[in-house]
This record gives sequence, structure tokens and C-alpha cells, in this order.
Amino acid sequence: MSHEHGFGCGVSRRAVLVGSGAVAAAAAATPGLAAPRKSPWIDAHVHLQGYDWFKGDIFGAAKRHPPRRPGTPPVERNGGGARSFAEARSDSGKAYGFDLAAQTERLLDQMDAGGIDTAILYAMDYDYTGAKLTLPHDEQVAALARVRDAHPGRFILFAAIDPRRGKAGIELLRRLHKDHGIAGMGEFAPHFFGFAPNDRERCYPIYELCAELGLHIAPNCSIIANTVSRFCDPLYFEDVAFDFPQVNLCLTSSGIPHWAESAIALAQAKPNVFLDVGDWQAKVTRDPVGNVLSFVRRALDTDARHKIMFGSDYPVFSRSVSTKTWVDVFTIEAAKRGAAFSDTELQLLFSDNAQDFLGRDLALPPGRA
Repeated sequence: MSHEHGFGCGVSRRAVLVGSGAVAAAAAATPGLAAPRKSPWIDAHVHLQGYDWFKGDIFGAAKRHPPRRPGTPPVERNGGGARSFAEARSDSGKAYGFDLAAQTERLLDQMDAGGIDTAILYAMDYDYTGAKLTLPHDEQVAALARVRDAHPGRFILFAAIDPRRGKAGIELLRRLHKDHGIAGMGEFAPHFFGFAPNDRERCYPIYELCAELGLHIAPNCSIIANTVSRFCDPLYFEDVAFDFPQVNLCLTSSGIPHWAESAIALAQAKPNVFLDVGDWQAKVTRDPVGNVLSFVRRALDTDARHKIMFGSDYPVFSRSVSTKTWVDVFTIEAAKRGAAFSDTELQLLFSDNAQDFLGRDLALPPGRA
């Protein structure tokens, strides 16, 4: 990914807070940015689930690779992500446990260590994927809503809907909004569906309800191993952004590894298209840190400067890249590489743009000032 300047700055739809105090992290997490904050730092892309929600190996496909010919080097796996259900359980339970309470503690510890105040929590709709579940999607969302309510200000909850549910999915989304106060629909996963996300018959009724309820949408827009990912191409969402201008879209993962330029182009051209940098920890290049810094620099040097958001896709890469490590890429490692972001740019990346995406001003959670 080259480091090039774009078309200059757009005008934010929210006032950008002035000064380093608005973006400061705890001194231990981000040296030099230790003044009190005025708004939360936000991870725009996390997941949370109890491993006891699943009977089978939901990660098993990630370990399937073609056999190598003798003498060829081993496959370099993406970022140390969980490669099997057993490995995921073993790693997650080392200092915690496998149930939702233990995993919530683990996530909050990661957020605290990285100086993250609030996270957008994406539920995944596994019901139509063939995964063997002990809890269906609606009960998973209910459990996550209880976590959100138990930790005021720390989580914003989205619930996914698989369009293969048909009319029942519309009814489910309406009920989840009514019963649990979800703020959006995601993570919306085209690699599961087998058809395009601009399918007017199967997907547009969901978007129409999102527009009615004031829900925003977070579709996956990355190439994923062992799935057919072509429908995750960000360009499929140009129709959606145009036809539903009142609905904000976060193109999660921003098209990594091959569609990043399309993602930036859409974020520049469409007022309601946002981006996050979850999955950019993946070792799709020899230098993932340089890759993501170059990408964020290009976005910040274009009208997409008001659209790019910090995201971790926790816990996918947590075995090798903690939340703090990922935060430090932008607050510490960038400066070491001569690519430091200004305080105003960090405020956009870690706070203002996520609040724009959500369409709300967030206060610091209790005790986080």
C-alpha cells in the first residue's frame, strides 16, 4: 500500500474537539497524551460470546488448507487468530473461563489496557450457517444486552440478521430493537449468504426496516479464508448507500486485502459510508503495521478523514495482537516510524468518527474521566 495524499479535507458533520486533552489516553497506554479526556475512545468493531454457546467447532474451517508439496514453506496464518475450537477454548480459558461472564471480563481487561472506553459490540447471526448452537441468535443478543446494561457506557450493541430468514428475519430485527434497544444491524456477513447484499428482494426489506427504526448497518467487507467472499466487495454496498442515504454503513475491515481503494473511494463519495481497520492485523503483507499506517494516512488525507474508525475485530487477533498493541500502532509505533498522527487526527480515528457513524454524542462511561 503506497503512501499518497488525496483530495484534501472534507467538513465533519460534528465539531472536532480541539486539543490533545480530548484524545488523551492513560499515560501508560499512550505516553504524551495523558491529559483528561472529554469524549470516549471507541473500538468500533468487537465481538463477544461464550464458548459454551457452541456445541461444535465453529473455527474448524480456518485450519483447512490444501496439502503442501514437499519442500514448500508452511502457510503463514493470519495474525495468530484461533485455528480450532479447542485452541480457542484453551487460549480463552487460561486466565479466565469459557462462559460469557468470563469472556466479558477478558474483553473489558483488554479495553482497559488499551485505553478504550467504549466498544461497538457486533453479534453474529450463526443460526443459518450450520453451526451447532446451544443458544439461538435472539438469546445470544439478549445475553449481550444484559452485559451492556451491566456495564453502563462501555458497549453499544448491534444485532445481525441473516437475510435467509426471510420475513421472519424482519420480525426478529423489529423485536430485538423493541426488547433490547439495539443500535444497529451487524455484523452483516455476505460471505455466509451466497447472494449479493444489493439483492433487492432478499436484502432491501432489512435495510428498509433499518431506515424506519434508525438503525445503522455494519457489513463485513474483507476476503475471508474458506468462504466465497466476492459478495463482501465494498462496491456491492454502493447501491445500498445510494438507496438508503439515511442509513450509515460501516464497511468493516475496509476491503482488506484487495478492495481497500474501493472502500476509501466509497467513503469519500458517499456521506453515509464509514470504514474501520479491524482485520488489518492480518499478515497479508510482510509489514502489517506499515500497511495499516499507510492506509489510515491515505484515508486521513482525503475526504474520508471523517469516516475512518479504529477497530480491532476482537477477539479474532487477540492471541497475537492485544487491544493495547493495536492502539499503540497508531499512538506510539506510528511516531517511531515517522508517521505520527496529529491529536486532531487521533480524535477523529478513535472518537469523533465513530460517534458520527452512530449518529450520537457519547459521554465518557462512569469512572472513565
